[in-house]
Amino acid sequence: MPHFPSTARAVAFRCLFALAFLASGSMACVCAQVNLPVHAPDDPERYDGPLELTFQVDATALDEVESMGLRGGTPPLSWEQSVAMRDPNNNGFWEATVTFEEFPDILEFKFILNEEVWELGTANRLMPRGWTRMLKEPMVWDRSWGLPPGSEPPLERAGLQQDLDLLKDALHTMHPAPERYLDEDGLEGLFSAYGEAFAAASTREDAFFALSRLVAQLRCGHTHVSPFNQPSLVQQMVLQGGDKLPFAFCWVDGRAFVTRPPSPEGHVPVGSEITSINGMAMADLRDTLLTAVKRDGSNVAQALEQLTLTGLGPAEAWDALQPIVLPPDGGMYRMVFTDAQGAQRETMLAACSREERRSQWTQAGVAWPAKPSDSWSFDITDDGIGILVLGTFNIWAMDMDWRAFLDQSFQKLRDAGAKALVLDIRDNEGGADEVLEALAGHLYREDAVLPGQEVRLAYQTLPERLSQHAYSWNDAWRDWGNQVVPTGDGRYTWKKDLGPQRIQGQKKAYAGPVYALIGPRNSSATFYLARSLKATGRATLAGTASGGNLRGINGGQVAFFELPHSGLEVDIPLVGSTFDEQADGGVQPDWRITPTVDAARAGVDGQLAELLRRIRDRD
Repeated sequence: MPHFPSTARAVAFRCLFALAFLASGSMACVCAQVNLPVHAPDDPERYDGPLELTFQVDATALDEVESMGLRGGTPPLSWEQSVAMRDPNNNGFWEATVTFEEFPDILEFKFILNEEVWELGTANRLMPRGWTRMLKEPMVWDRSWGLPPGSEPPLERAGLQQDLDLLKDALHTMHPAPERYLDEDGLEGLFSAYGEAFAAASTREDAFFALSRLVAQLRCGHTHVSPFNQPSLVQQMVLQGGDKLPFAFCWVDGRAFVTRPPSPEGHVPVGSEITSINGMAMADLRDTLLTAVKRDGSNVAQALEQLTLTGLGPAEAWDALQPIVLPPDGGMYRMVFTDAQGAQRETMLAACSREERRSQWTQAGVAWPAKPSDSWSFDITDDGIGILVLGTFNIWAMDMDWRAFLDQSFQKLRDAGAKALVLDIRDNEGGADEVLEALAGHLYREDAVLPGQEVRLAYQTLPERLSQHAYSWNDAWRDWGNQVVPTGDGRYTWKKDLGPQRIQGQKKAYAGPVYALIGPRNSSATFYLARSLKATGRATLAGTASGGNLRGINGGQVAFFELPHSGLEVDIPLVGSTFDEQADGGVQPDWRITPTVDAARAGVDGQLAELLRRIRDRD
């Protein structure tokens, strides 16, 4: 099964948000000239000789084009080095001629600007064997091209069953705690109950949904069939089609409210409650999709948060799963909703792609974070309350000096003599632990002790039978070597103990009261942040319970495991942590402040407003 190479995809994973926020409005056309005979799509013969293709890229709409390159997975194309393109007429049209001695079932390729900017994120352009006429049609830079219907490699039951057996082996061998939340039947019972739907899948969309349901039953928030990490063929089928809803929404008390309307806005105003889509009650659609999204243990709120649709970033679970369960009817969605005045209304909305949806919002003047650093902000209210919003810890994708931003923000806080700090991490799922360390230096003036954890890893050296199907952003996990020691129960732990750790206080740290605004998206590094702030008493937690689970979570290093027949990928965490607490749920807030229907209908941040009111009343 063709796929984006592990090295390039691992880099792309680390750059998730950077790639996601690249400008998608550049209208550079890509086309190719075929210089040797090309067979029509229905031609039963296959041309087996050398094939010479000339690729042309219209880069006239792009700024500062210093170079253009072509990369791919079939020699002479390579993912590591570009085939240089040239602009012979100096008119913005770049071209390169490539001769393929052998042509694959699916040619994967993409263009790279100035040897830095890859188009389409981790997805590739795909051209099935026998469909080289596709190249005669103009393409658009950084916009998906799509496969002809029926051109993808077929699925076979025997191959899907082999994928299931391989995945079961991987979970047994690689996952540190695969049965943490399972019943006594364990993995065998799980695969027996959910494996048949996957083995019987006739399309990759059905296989994607069936595998998502199976893996979700592990109830591990870091083990899932990530839409973002799928190979190009799967991404094109589940993410890049024109079958998406044209609006965004959030959940309040299990009810869905529009946060960004379709264009024009008058059709469905912000704050409208979605009652049904194509005749299916929103509650029923919600419950169906909840069976296929990640969570830790019984943290249902975390799972529901995965079904929020923002329209941002490169991939979201709702966009991948909902069209499989409930596709558009003739390219349309019939939406029934209740407006802010309580009147029930109905409208027909055209389905669209993720790119088209963002473009429509841009034309309508809707603003949103254009890059990861835009999700960080700092402000001080007129009455001296600092508000530090940290929307992601994916610092590798930042285009700013994040340490300097924190230094400057806390300096402003001290200079203003601020009476309190609100640390808003509600939208932050996690990222680099470096941010936690930097924040500790700004928040703790006195020494403090962080709660410890019991760490487990499943293996010391990963067997080649599994290693060949996995990749990540580094290779240290293939053989942990002397970094780990046996625990006596068939598992391993870090040679360096991760028991209670001491934070050394800093004299320049902010000494005032801190209020952390948390929520169910906090399921990785931000789960640890919420847990530490509560355990040390450094902050008053406000909002709703975090994601993650106090019984333990898995994460740290993640392996991206590919199933060879279906081409689907499963994220498998390799480091498991168990905590002293036994509650099957997230970190609980000290001040419970829930989102309200009234705030959702008004399109305002009711949680932050209520927290600020309570801080002022306390003073």
